Amino acid sequence: MSEPILGPQDSHIVRQGGFYRDTRRPETRLWAFMADPLCAIVPLCLTLLCLFIPGLFELWLFIGIPFTLLVVWRLPLLPMRMPVAARRRDPNFRDQRSRRPGKATGDWLMFVDRITRQPGFPSTGDMRTHCIVAGTTGSGKTRTLLCKQANVVAQGSGFTQVDGKGSNSNWKDVLSLARMHGREAEVRVVNFLTSSGSRETHTWNPFAHANADGIKNLLITLFIASDAGNGKGGSQQFFVDRGMDLIATLSELLAWIRDARHLPINLPTLRRLTSDFDALRLLVLDPDSEEGHPRLEYWSHAEQRFIDEDLRALPPKDGRPRPALPEPIRLRILNYMRETGGYTPGKAVSAQEKVREQHGYVVGGFGATFTQLSGTLGHIFNVDIGDIDMHDVLFNRRILTVILPVLENDRKINTRLGRFILNAIRYGLAPGVGGQLSGDIDKVINNRFSNAPTVYCLDFDEIGMYASEGAQSILSQARDLNFSTTLAFQEVSSLQDALGKPAADALLSNPRLHFIMSLNDNTATKQWVESAAPRLPVSVNTNYQASNVTGVYLDPGRADVREMPLYTWHDVTSQQPGQCIVTFYGRRIYAEVPNIQLANKGYLRVPANLTLPRNSEQGPPVVTTIPAARTQAATKLLGRADALTESDRAGPQGQMRVFCDAYREALSLDTDPDAELRIVYRELAAAFRPNPADRQQNGSKANSPPVSKSPDVPERGTRASKSDTGNKAGTPPTDAGEGSTSGGVTPDATPSPTDAADHDLDENDPLLPPLLRLGARSQTLPVATASRPARIDTDPHVAEIVARLELLEKEAAQSPNPEI
Repeated sequence: MSEPILGPQDSHIVRQGGFYRDTRRPETRLWAFMADPLCAIVPLCLTLLCLFIPGLFELWLFIGIPFTLLVVWRLPLLPMRMPVAARRRDPNFRDQRSRRPGKATGDWLMFVDRITRQPGFPSTGDMRTHCIVAGTTGSGKTRTLLCKQANVVAQGSGFTQVDGKGSNSNWKDVLSLARMHGREAEVRVVNFLTSSGSRETHTWNPFAHANADGIKNLLITLFIASDAGNGKGGSQQFFVDRGMDLIATLSELLAWIRDARHLPINLPTLRRLTSDFDALRLLVLDPDSEEGHPRLEYWSHAEQRFIDEDLRALPPKDGRPRPALPEPIRLRILNYMRETGGYTPGKAVSAQEKVREQHGYVVGGFGATFTQLSGTLGHIFNVDIGDIDMHDVLFNRRILTVILPVLENDRKINTRLGRFILNAIRYGLAPGVGGQLSGDIDKVINNRFSNAPTVYCLDFDEIGMYASEGAQSILSQARDLNFSTTLAFQEVSSLQDALGKPAADALLSNPRLHFIMSLNDNTATKQWVESAAPRLPVSVNTNYQASNVTGVYLDPGRADVREMPLYTWHDVTSQQPGQCIVTFYGRRIYAEVPNIQLANKGYLRVPANLTLPRNSEQGPPVVTTIPAARTQAATKLLGRADALTESDRAGPQGQMRVFCDAYREALSLDTDPDAELRIVYRELAAAFRPNPADRQQNGSKANSPPVSKSPDVPERGTRASKSDTGNKAGTPPTDAGEGSTSGGVTPDATPSPTDAADHDLDENDPLLPPLLRLGARSQTLPVATASRPARIDTDPHVAEIVARLELLEKEAAQSPNPEI
């Protein structure tokens, strides 16, 4: 015989909501019934009844007219705000002075009420108060963040997403959103994943644009652990203090050599100045000593070696002399060297081994971080000027995705990277506060970044894995800067472990808009959810009374008033994926987040790197001519013209139109690069292929290895007449009339890829040999790295293409009525 079950059975459980009582007045219930779409059943039934009993028509007409007017004129009650497009007053949020319904301000669609099926529209001001998205794995946190990002991209703004899960599926959604709105070129990605072997990412040098204080805090985040020393004194605390002093000194030095000497700040230079004691000693040399002037050793990516820069005195400015090294910086370096091991200037280096030894203890813990940044993550940080400028990303509304390797790295490493990213964002926000106090109000106050009509979103997914002390300052200041921050996590205990309970509680108490999704943690998370639930007086039934006849427990017909939370822990744990409980201004809404389905096909591309390496001798190609149509349009705009005409918006004509149409056709198909190359080749071959005699004549020349300075392409900066360039192979003549091409094919008569012959890539075709050969070997090109940067002038095929396009621009500029 089995043991009896002592726990409650299903028959003992009170049905859901069975102990709550509706104590509203009759007119309130009637009004709520009229707001329900099911109320249309009543007039429909009465209308059908009038067909069988015509005498009721006058009575129904007397009742139906007021009923219809009430339904038509009533203000709909939405779970949050009234949408701006409704152009109606919002009865939920009244004006604070007149207490009349306020203006409709809802411009974000974030959820749908599960009970009334009404949409929830927060306003931009509501999103500035920050959000919390709490949910376990699979509850729909990423779905909620995607809904928020879809709103902000549709409004023309951007967002920064820090993904703690380390998955590329979020990257697919971000790129699809940007492509949908034509903003694919504004996408940036910092990919810390390296285990798969693919290192597709944009580069980032966070020290290239920060001030001295920002550099100091970023370096402390990287090299000094948050719990180092713990303030307990002893030798460990001494070396931690010495390390922070060294970082503060080097931060001022790095900012000065970048701004005054225009030298790059990169990881090899930073490591040399940090780890090599002789590099510090050379900075404070006496100009009258035997070793000469102070010197700085910095790394040049262009020359792939350390360069010994002689720090002689700078030219005077405003009549004031400028020393080789500012005296405050020189004194700080000397003070560090003296306080670390008793350094004595002028004394032989071999007699000061104790100073080197003490300095080695100070920087001994820096090596692992330097190795990770310059080795494992060197494809990201080992640059002079990176593709990502955090100030540009935040205030020019770019789209940035940061992917952290949760499974690859230890928790301490991910925490340090997360702290580094949060501090970089924090110092990227700092210039937006506005430090200028004097001047015109329109320029000093009203023209700040924070007065933009849309917000910029900062989304921190799985923040418990990389939370740091900088997150609290971001939330406290971001609202004034017109930023909306979202914290997404699975349990509160991870935040408390990373920040401590007081700091975690302060962080969670800042956001006002909460999305509570399905949760399973019955410890700290349950305590936080129950404490955050609004509590209001509720009418409840406290007992049941048994019937004397049947013995059935019946409602006694009374209700008590008790203060209870507006939702229970069971409501939280029983939610399905995508469902959530929204709390806002003391309201509780049982909601469901829309499931945005983006296209799950196509070709994903990481936007090309945006910068060239610094200190390059050749640099980027210089464009010497400006298209005539663009110049005319700019002239009209500067002349306060009302609008551009259609002729100003017209595309290029002639050969360039065929070229652009071919690329437009290839990019519209959204296929792989090899297929796009074949489509472009078919278009160009059908329009510009020379006759067989020219091909045979130029066949041997096409087979020869390409060079950057071709005999039929003049050097840059030289002028070429039409007679010299019109008969060259690969350059069709342009003097046969507007829009003419060789072979008698006009741009309007260009055959489509489906009508043209399916030409294979022919590297011997003299039409555009550098373009075709470059495309044919695009899959085998080496990946550009910091030690081998990819410059446009280093490839002879690209150089020849640029030279041919410059010829077309010069021909158009020399014509009496340029069209290009």
